[in-house]
Amino acid sequence: MSENTKNRKWVTKVIIAFVAFLMLLTFFSNTIMNFFIPKVAGKRIGGGTLSFTDKTTAEVEPATSYKIKGVAGRKIEQVLVEDYENVKKDEVLLKLRYRSVEDQSVLTDLKNELNNLEKEKYYAARVSQAKTRLKNAKAVLKKNKKNAAAKAEVKDAASSLKLAQKMLNDVTGYRGATKNRQNRINEVKKLIEELEQRYEIEEVRSPVDGMVYAVEAVKGDDTDNETVLMIVIPDNTEYEITFKFPASSVEKLDPGTEISTDSYWVEECTVQNIKPDPKDPRNTKLVKCSVKAQMFFPGEKVTGYVGRTGSSYDYLVSSGAVFKDNNGSFIYVIDETKSPFGNTYKVRRVDVSVLATDGVYTAISGEDLKSKTILIRSEAALEDGQRVRLEDYGKK
Repeated sequence: MSENTKNRKWVTKVIIAFVAFLMLLTFFSNTIMNFFIPKVAGKRIGGGTLSFTDKTTAEVEPATSYKIKGVAGRKIEQVLVEDYENVKKDEVLLKLRYRSVEDQSVLTDLKNELNNLEKEKYYAARVSQAKTRLKNAKAVLKKNKKNAAAKAEVKDAASSLKLAQKMLNDVTGYRGATKNRQNRINEVKKLIEELEQRYEIEEVRSPVDGMVYAVEAVKGDDTDNETVLMIVIPDNTEYEITFKFPASSVEKLDPGTEISTDSYWVEECTVQNIKPDPKDPRNTKLVKCSVKAQMFFPGEKVTGYVGRTGSSYDYLVSSGAVFKDNNGSFIYVIDETKSPFGNTYKVRRVDVSVLATDGVYTAISGEDLKSKTILIRSEAALEDGQRVRLEDYGKK
């Protein structure tokens, strides 16, 4: 009996020792493993209010400007101004000359054509008159075939008709027949008038006192009636700028509101009107502003700032907690598993949508986020399902 008791005590001691050994081994194995598990910090997700500033950059433009164009058939002889040069009204900007001898001959050809058209018109009228005269003379002769005067009139009228027809044929043979002669005469007269006015232009002058900008004129270049060679901006003009902002950023803006800028030389930047962007009318607004300063240089860029406040979100996280790859934006949720030998932690990827950000904090939406602890810092790159060691960096 005593022998059995001793054996049971011995077996109990062995079991206790074995369990203690396993616990000790587990403790040391977890301790050793912790040296190789990435340390992370986490924070329970929550909501909040996001206040931030949107900014965008645009180019200052004059409200009034004059586009200086050339003259068809001319060549630039001399360019007398440069960008940002101040000029007076009627000051010479460009000097022009004829492009070639052939261009000068166009006016001569048109005048010759007009002269022949006028002759054609005259002889056509003579032919019509001669036909009427011959017709009347024949009618008289038909009534009295012995009427000598009528016979002479018929002969003379026929001769006049023949001569007039010959002169008409000679003229129309010069440029071909014209079905609507008077329309062509009016057209040629207008062309001659325009060319004579153009050929009188040997200089291009400034229409106002102002500043020259965007000079594209080059000595020796051909000119036409459409190409803009430079722009003159009047001294007294106002300047405007049109910013492109997200629609949500300008909900509280009204005409008359001032916008902050990054340019020290801008004295005022005041909203004139707000319109939907034709390219994205639902999400983007065009904010047109008048700007004031002691001096502007066309083409200068200004950055405008619009504050957006009071926007509440259910889930607000540190911007560093939001990652992005080819599949979109995501965060890591830290899942905890409890056991008698200690708690273990693993990270789980959760795809999210970014609603807004101020650079420091980001508002997100997604499934399975309520009351979750999310990863906000890691000492190494992680993968979905990877085991981590949760630490409180704030205590260090």
